[in-house]
Amino acid sequence: MAARRAAGWALVLAAGLVVAPRAHAGEPRLDELAAARGIDAGELAVARRVVVPAGSGPRQASAERRELELHGIPIRGAYETAWTSSDGSAQVVASRYPGVDAQLRPDQRRFELAEARRAVVPLLRPDQLQRIGSVDQLTGELVYVLLFDVPVLAWEFTTPLSQRPTPSRSQVWVSAGTGRVLDVIELVDLDNQAQVYAINPQHTPDPSTVTLTNIDLDQQSWVEDTLLDGTYLTGTRVRVFNCIDEEDGPYAPWRSDDECFPTQQISADAQGDFFVSLPNITLLADNRDPTDLYAELSMYWHAEKFFGFMDTLGVEGFPCELSNMVANFHWLSPSPGYPEVDYGPFNNAYYSGSCELESGPTMLFGQGSEIDFAYDGDVVYHELGHGIVQHLTPAGLRQHRSRADGVLRDARALNESIADYHTLMLTDRPELGDYAGFYWSSLGRAWIRDADNDAQCPRDMAGQEHNDSAPFTAALWAARRRVGAKLDPVVIASLPLLPGDASIEEAAAALLMIAASERDAGAWTSGDYEQLERALAARNLIDCERVVDDPASVDDPFFLYLRNNGKFVSPFWPGPVQYRQVVPEGSDNLLISFEVSEEGNSAGQPVRNDVEVRVLVKRSSVSEDGSIQFEYELAALGHADEENGDIDETWEVTGDWDESYTPTTLGEARRQVLIRGLEAGEAVHVSFVNLDLSTVVVRELQFANVPTEELDGGSPGAGRDPEILEEEGGCACASAGPGGSDDGPGQGLVAGMLVLLALGRHRSRRR
Repeated sequence: MAARRAAGWALVLAAGLVVAPRAHAGEPRLDELAAARGIDAGELAVARRVVVPAGSGPRQASAERRELELHGIPIRGAYETAWTSSDGSAQVVASRYPGVDAQLRPDQRRFELAEARRAVVPLLRPDQLQRIGSVDQLTGELVYVLLFDVPVLAWEFTTPLSQRPTPSRSQVWVSAGTGRVLDVIELVDLDNQAQVYAINPQHTPDPSTVTLTNIDLDQQSWVEDTLLDGTYLTGTRVRVFNCIDEEDGPYAPWRSDDECFPTQQISADAQGDFFVSLPNITLLADNRDPTDLYAELSMYWHAEKFFGFMDTLGVEGFPCELSNMVANFHWLSPSPGYPEVDYGPFNNAYYSGSCELESGPTMLFGQGSEIDFAYDGDVVYHELGHGIVQHLTPAGLRQHRSRADGVLRDARALNESIADYHTLMLTDRPELGDYAGFYWSSLGRAWIRDADNDAQCPRDMAGQEHNDSAPFTAALWAARRRVGAKLDPVVIASLPLLPGDASIEEAAAALLMIAASERDAGAWTSGDYEQLERALAARNLIDCERVVDDPASVDDPFFLYLRNNGKFVSPFWPGPVQYRQVVPEGSDNLLISFEVSEEGNSAGQPVRNDVEVRVLVKRSSVSEDGSIQFEYELAALGHADEENGDIDETWEVTGDWDESYTPTTLGEARRQVLIRGLEAGEAVHVSFVNLDLSTVVVRELQFANVPTEELDGGSPGAGRDPEILEEEGGCACASAGPGGSDDGPGQGLVAGMLVLLALGRHRSRRR
């Protein structure tokens, strides 16, 4: 049993130098690694090589990312990245290998493809079932999946794109040993001559006449057995679509019922130009126009600008040879959440990674309730940045990291941060999406995100990728302001070093390692390196235990996103952050007040509040003043086959928490926990966990220590062992509202107390 999941990757600078070997089946270096893990010679091999950036030109180094295979099939999550210098010497600078041999060989699988497909069907939405037509059309591949560095034989599926209630396209792994779903990874990342706005119509209001590049003059129709009647916005790298309200000729095959009709609208005039009417963004009607032509043009212009910039950084390729991008996406039926518009708005943009036209757009930009997301170049650059992250990292940046202090969503936060950094590189401004933010009144600020922020780890972490990206983006922006564009190749070169579940600490280490190499090559000064190191350290990104100290002293309420439960974990996933509160003199309690709901969506659809969460507590008077330490073990759940034995593929989560509380329901969404019997000076660590099958959001989270005399009857359980109180319970009290009053800590909460309610307490857990 491992108290902390091993990082599984290595950073090597001087030690471990090897002389340019080309790894292949039977190659001694990999055979030696395999032997140490109980794997036969020749069974661990390189399956695919991808040339990736290694940094700036002065380093005179090349880089190669290698995907690995075991027993002849891919190992998802296993990789190595190697640098080769000008003299031919090479070193593996980052890697993740299987820790042991697999329990099952490919020919020992116990569940075939047809059976695995049936396990996926319950995960599919109605529109996904409609897209595939028949479950037999669902393509599956036999692979190994690294679970806690153990290769588990599985069938891998990629589900079709779904738009409602929120966009989804998932990678699903079904065990080939037991037929159970092992994990589900969301793949959607939710964010010639013409006149265009150089960045967006808010920041650059005067249009510029530009030349559109890479228009394909030998365009082929995307509709079978039809001929094109003009030259459309199809280039050598991107093909763009509009989305109209009525069927008017062919439309893209990914469309589902009630969606607008995706088709190409803009074609070149007799002079070969693509001039269209420009929107007046001071008019709400222009921002809300669900079928305007400028959105289609803007998308193409900014995409080509992006690819041209990436060429200067030496980035070759993209996940899709030809990316399909759609603007103005909306639903034909109005949404109950937005009665002021006569269509169903989509207040977002996303990158899905889908390359085949039949499977859905590679990128989609919504027609929102007040703005058009395709107008904003920042948003276009950001979504394309997700594609670069997918292209350069070994396995994307999408998976959770299970650590002793919690289950982190850092990888997806890094994905968002690096996507934002692509926008920063092109605009050299910290405000991202300032058209979208300025004209989207419900957002409440003049931009979508701001890289010039004071967010820190762990204080501002919540397990939500856009929120958790802020500290890392702030560090990158602060460093770039001081060292300049020389940071750009360092950030790009760090991506091939990061595993699919990378933490922010690993990303910071990768940046510093590459920056050190740039310094040693003379491309950076020692001062440049120190500026980057200071920027990362100032936001606590080099070493960040996820424990927020003294949350009661923080004015703004916290919020958390809790990972959904599932059949592949028992009994739950820990939350992404813990909170430590010391009980002051005059109090014997800790009051925790919050609201809960299912995760929301971009379409204004209703969400549930009847979700189940628990609050885990560790007390210094019972055990120690330390964070709850969670442990993860890949274990068998029952017997897959009595004759052939157990298959280890369930994540068993344990930990050293002392007490578990069921929150009291005070309203549709409002919940509270009041922990009694605490001692003055006692430190209490708190972690939230989710028992629901959906992601749960904890909002308006506040902590307070109420003076003992303010609670009716004093402290009934003071000094007694928590297990004795198991059936007697504590209490919970309702508050007047968040923030309290000026009467001192907890007074505002006490003043609003309505009633003391019975609070169920579960048996204390000590592991």
